[in-house]
Amino acid sequence: VLVVSSCYAIRLIAGGAATGIDISNWLLSFSALFFLSLGLLKRYLDLRITGEVAHSKLSSQYTLRDCHLIRRFGLIIGFFSAVVLVLYILSDQAMMHYGAPHLLWFLCPILLFWILRMWILALQNRIGADLIIFVFRDPLTYLLSMASLIVLWAAA
Repeated sequence: VLVVSSCYAIRLIAGGAATGIDISNWLLSFSALFFLSLGLLKRYLDLRITGEVAHSKLSSQYTLRDCHLIRRFGLIIGFFSAVVLVLYILSDQAMMHYGAPHLLWFLCPILLFWILRMWILALQNRIGADLIIFVFRDPLTYLLSMASLIVLWAAA
């Protein structure tokens, strides 16, 4: 899970390098934690759906007994990503980059709601086998994404 989530962070860095856009430590910290939470959610779904031992390419094993730990770590790390967002909103960088940085506070409940909702749906077995397909077919995810973009636009 750590390797997969790290690859997403590396893709973010590579995308920044390819486009000449500096990736801030804030974005990198937030993304690493957010992707780790999603990676743990995916692992949790895999275990719940298969009900068997899941093997990674590194030959480490996860069993159904690990579900409660994976769930706890996933939720805690998802909340930490929201803490990084809060710290960014309070930072001097946010003051420099946004004309109305106080509006960024609206992102926090959106993010926390989405993370909690995804974990609750996973606990209720309502996501299915593929997290990515669920997210791309979920109308509420689109609505929350649009709300987030509006907040970012208004804060700019």
